[in-house]
Amino acid sequence: MTSEERTIKLEYITRVEGHANVYVRVSDKEVEEVRMQVIETPRFFEAMLKGRKIKDAHTIVSRICGICDFSHTLASVETTENALGMQVSEQTKLLRKLVMYGQHIYSHALHLYLLSLPDYLGFPDAIQMASKYPEEVKRGMRLKKVGNEISRIIGGRATMSISIIPGGFSRLPSKEDLEKINSLLKEGLEDAKKTLELFASLEPPKLFRETPFAAIDSKKENYPLILGDGIKTSDGTYFSKEEFEKKYVEQARDYSYAKFGTIDSKAPMVGALARFNVHGEENLASPTKSLLKSLSISSTLTNRYDNNLAQAIELVDFFYKAKEITEQLLSTGIKEEVPLQLLPKEASGVGVVEAPRGILYHRYSLDKEGRIQSANIVTPTAMNVFSLELDIKQLLSENLNLPESKMVELIEKLIRAYDPCYSCSAHFLKLKIERK
Repeated sequence: MTSEERTIKLEYITRVEGHANVYVRVSDKEVEEVRMQVIETPRFFEAMLKGRKIKDAHTIVSRICGICDFSHTLASVETTENALGMQVSEQTKLLRKLVMYGQHIYSHALHLYLLSLPDYLGFPDAIQMASKYPEEVKRGMRLKKVGNEISRIIGGRATMSISIIPGGFSRLPSKEDLEKINSLLKEGLEDAKKTLELFASLEPPKLFRETPFAAIDSKKENYPLILGDGIKTSDGTYFSKEEFEKKYVEQARDYSYAKFGTIDSKAPMVGALARFNVHGEENLASPTKSLLKSLSISSTLTNRYDNNLAQAIELVDFFYKAKEITEQLLSTGIKEEVPLQLLPKEASGVGVVEAPRGILYHRYSLDKEGRIQSANIVTPTAMNVFSLELDIKQLLSENLNLPESKMVELIEKLIRAYDPCYSCSAHFLKLKIERK
């Protein structure tokens, strides 16, 4: 038997963030090995934090990602407050929830319209897609603007917040600010509904693989993005956020800068699809549930490619929930509050939030002067690497009869459905298939 190596190169695949390769070895019509090689250069943010004062941590980590910067900021301030025993006000919690809804709205809109939709309409990118589908591209940009404006008004600017700080906010929104947010949400809701209708009408490829979906859980929130008490999985596992580093076990592999993590020896999937399956349709806003029913969308989504659909569901739901918070704040009025004072002490704290791409975990250990002695940051893309590798192996196993160009297309759609950010986890994509 002769051995033949065939290589397909997609070295600068568009519409994903960061760099990675996929290596596949096929023998006797079987996929023997798949390697998800995340080659994005490590940026050592955890090392950068060491020796820095805790008051600076949220500013530093917000630079990890230009899309999920608010998630890192909020994870950091939660970690700081957890370590120092700070209890923020209910108003602060509501404003943080509102800004997180804004971030998810603009991130989902960007991903769905500019990164994923071209796959399904037959275009290499959104710019070329705009020539035939200008309204869809405009709709995506309008939705993104709503999310960016919420982030700017509450966070101080659209990226890299300057208002969110440990203990509260350095600047509070005015009544006029909230009225503007409310108006934007009212105007954009129809765009969000049309987005869900559009993605419910698409026919994505199929890939089903049994795996635990994981999302943060909260005693006070039904579909939490912040204020998480622990981690809950679709197969019934639960553990507190303080137990995260015991339950989520990471393993380094010599072919990837990103580590491969497991929960109870299983590769979890995190993100919109996981949140929908863990928390269930019943925890969505009533109008969202009605829309799902009218579109005949199942209450359980297990096709991996349906992460796009789950994001579209969240897009609608977060419009309703953001509007509810805005109207609540307008009704009660914004109360002037002075941020809580940071009182350094020797301590350790953890924080978990839901970034658009899934669970984001921070942990800091401090000395008595409040300087960070050690830090651990686990991003959602890093949590998904192992699951994605297993998905690609099954996907190829089920489609070995297809031409390699079609295999590449399926893999690209799958990877983009995950909405990865490889810059966070440690361009894209070089696919190498070795056949015997």
